[in-house]
Amino acid sequence: MYLIWSATFSGIGRAKSHWLSVASGVCVGFGVLTRATMLFWLIPFAIFIGMVALKKPESTRFQFFAKTWTSFSIGFLPFLLLFFWYNAVRFGGILEAGYGTWAREHHIENFSNPAWLGLVGELLSPGKGAFVYCPVLLLGFLGAKSFFKRFQELAILILTASVFFLLLFASYKAWHGDNAWGPRYLTFLMPFWLLPVAGWLDSHRGPIFSRRARWVAVAVALSFFIQLAAVTLDKNLHYIRLYHAGVINDANTYDYPLKLYFDPRFSPLFNRPKEVLEALVFTLRRIFFEGNVAGSDAEELLSLDFWWLNRGARGINPLGCLALAAPLFFEIYACAARLRALLAEREISPG
Repeated sequence: MYLIWSATFSGIGRAKSHWLSVASGVCVGFGVLTRATMLFWLIPFAIFIGMVALKKPESTRFQFFAKTWTSFSIGFLPFLLLFFWYNAVRFGGILEAGYGTWAREHHIENFSNPAWLGLVGELLSPGKGAFVYCPVLLLGFLGAKSFFKRFQELAILILTASVFFLLLFASYKAWHGDNAWGPRYLTFLMPFWLLPVAGWLDSHRGPIFSRRARWVAVAVALSFFIQLAAVTLDKNLHYIRLYHAGVINDANTYDYPLKLYFDPRFSPLFNRPKEVLEALVFTLRRIFFEGNVAGSDAEELLSLDFWWLNRGARGINPLGCLALAAPLFFEIYACAARLRALLAEREISPG
């Protein structure tokens, strides 16, 4: 998204704009190879390029749209062809990515869930709600109006993509994406929902300990600790206990009862503080009794492992772990460098 926005709005030369559009197509194409639903980004991108084209002189609108879309397609089409080839070889049809085949074999209608139920569940439910598992997202509403005024085309791109994917996954039979922590199908949208927060903070400067700043700090801290809780214990602990309690019958997530998502008593998030406390006690018992504490299958998952200390992760080359984390470190570095540059610009700008 950043690449296509830069190619159309940054005022750079024609050649650089062309290559940025190609690069954006490459990124979307690579995304399609990892998740087929990335194909649907083509619709918001086409709308976005069309809106930008409408701001151009009437005589150049079609030319701008055609050139930008052609450049994007140059980067995207090779990946699309590879995607079609793989589908044809593995599933017998270029448009069959395996989901439909699996659903037919299990006599399931993939998109049979009531959309309203999925929407409430993936946004607000105690078991899977995005705003429950990531409260900092609520700050995006505060800056939405100013963000729309300042970046109308980008805002419509994000809104179009959000509405489309929210409805798509809300209608999916397994809209919850279990077994997982929170609404995993929506994680790729969350960074875009946070973009308006930056403008809102910038337009409301004040003392660092102002009431507004304190609420922001609370939202950020709460979201951080919720995500920290996600990696503190094995996520399967919650579902194993539900299985032993008879709440779920097996690992077929398509058959999980709705009370797992709408009743706080069965929420992974609401149960995690108790589980962390139990894990601390269980870990201390093992330390003082030299590991001679036997436990059930569920208790064996009570170790405070943070994934990389988990038994399943032992034996992995440390360099391999660093390679997996490298994109995250690069993103942190890039964001920090950009913030530093922006702060420097503010310091030297008049007024």
